Amino acid sequence: MPNIPKCSQCGKPAVGLIGNQPLCVDHYTKMAEIMQKQNDQLVGAMNYLTDLMEAQVGLSGVLPHIEIPRPIYNRSNTTVNKVTIDRSIVGAVNQGTVDNIEVSLNHIQQQQGDQLADAIKELTEAIAKDSSQELAARDELLQVLQVLASQAVQPKERRNKGLIKSLLGTLNSTLSSISTLAKLWEKFEPILYGMISG
Repeated sequence: MPNIPKCSQCGKPAVGLIGNQPLCVDHYTKMAEIMQKQNDQLVGAMNYLTDLMEAQVGLSGVLPHIEIPRPIYNRSNTTVNKVTIDRSIVGAVNQGTVDNIEVSLNHIQQQQGDQLADAIKELTEAIAKDSSQELAARDELLQVLQVLASQAVQPKERRNKGLIKSLLGTLNSTLSSISTLAKLWEKFEPILYGMISG
């Protein structure tokens, strides 16, 4: 059995590295979000300095600005992707993780259509209700899907392909070995791997 590195923060299985630190899904996501916010602040400061230089010489709109991506708000009438979880499971699996997946699914559907959103939704529901897995294992898989869904919302050129590849590898090795989930994974695997192609 391969020796899977542990998260330097909590000891859970690591899915990626930031610096030389192996991190689990949760800590990798938090660190990536912090780094993105820091980057956005630096870009904002650079744009501000550019505006000051233009103001000093009396010109406006001459020097280039770096665009800072803005969050996408859904203002149209689209289908809301509600992940359905049996009442007996609610409270057992991490509802916050499921809620975050739902938010991402609505953005994915709006930007890319139903296929990828349906794949993540069905896998989320199947993993949540799969009683052959320990609760902690199900939560870990749902966290993997949460990070994948958050990456799917990003434009292809901004996605962290290394992270996505690592997470898909985790899903492949785990779901392929669970008889109740293997067929579903086989069905959706090509769709999910489409996130890093092209």
